[in-house]
Amino acid sequence: VGDQVFYAKMLECSKKPDALAEYNDFSGFPNALNVTIYDSNKDCYWHPAQLALGGKCADSRCNFNYFMPTDFRLAVFLPSTGRLYLSNELTRTEFDSYFQVELNKDGSAGISETRPGSILKNIIYFLPALAITVVLELLAAFAYLAFSKLDKRILVSVFLANIVSLPIVWFVFPLISPELIIIIIPAELFAFLFESAVIYALNHDKLGLKQALLLSLIANAISFVIGGVIYLGAYLVLSFII
Repeated sequence: VGDQVFYAKMLECSKKPDALAEYNDFSGFPNALNVTIYDSNKDCYWHPAQLALGGKCADSRCNFNYFMPTDFRLAVFLPSTGRLYLSNELTRTEFDSYFQVELNKDGSAGISETRPGSILKNIIYFLPALAITVVLELLAAFAYLAFSKLDKRILVSVFLANIVSLPIVWFVFPLISPELIIIIIPAELFAFLFESAVIYALNHDKLGLKQALLLSLIANAISFVIGGVIYLGAYLVLSFII
């Protein structure tokens, strides 16, 4: 596009978009992108996806992340012309994908998937996520073990459980669905149960099953909340670099 800086929003189709409008943050975005378009074929309204972050674009490139819809359209606004372009509907097939958009003179836009996500890019995202998760869970586990006066050698099993569970969560669960909101609960539940089982299996002479479950629950909750905030910030930075 001719504009060095422009704006875009991913659109999702909902039955009652007005009920979700309060969650949409349009600060820094043109009001022209705050669209509501009725789709008679699907009997729903296309509107900006509330949890799809990104869309402040530069140098003919846009990045979106977080809870992106599987089925979506793209709305693009060019400040130089004041025109809004709306794309066709497309279904994401990959957790991390790349698309090309062609803007037409009639205000429409054609969007197509150009290539799936890069394995190298996924690994670059994964390694810091692994380090952050392991550190947070070890710290949480250490605090729990100290408070409960349990053997600190249990930390070894916490480390081993994370080394195995996180690659499965990161690379296997996205194969189920490209939409994070669908897989996040099953993935977190798997991590909690798997790590509980490993911790108990390797330390059944040092702690009971309930203690193993509680230890895993605390560690996973801490890493999910704090790690999620850290990772999201890092993802936003890396997505503009890679």
